[in-house]
Amino acid sequence: MDVEHASASEAIDAFINKRARDGEAANAEEGLWAASDRKHRAEQQRGLREAWACYHAHMSKLHASLSAEHRTKSEALCDEPDG
Repeated sequence: MDVEHASASEAIDAFINKRARDGEAANAEEGLWAASDRKHRAEQQRGLREAWACYHAHMSKLHASLSAEHRTKSEALCDEPDG
């Protein structure tokens, strides 16, 4: 009976130790994944910020051009003699 108890105890200890090692490996892998995910998200955010900056710069130029066009037309209409 003592042999069976010792064998079962060793088996349980081995199982616990294996689970602990596997858990450490899983934690390390999860940490690497999280770091990779953070890096990917940061790059994605940088790309989105760059795209929005380009969009707003384009819209600014477009509106400046439209403003100048409307100012010119307004001045031309105001300068026409009444007739």
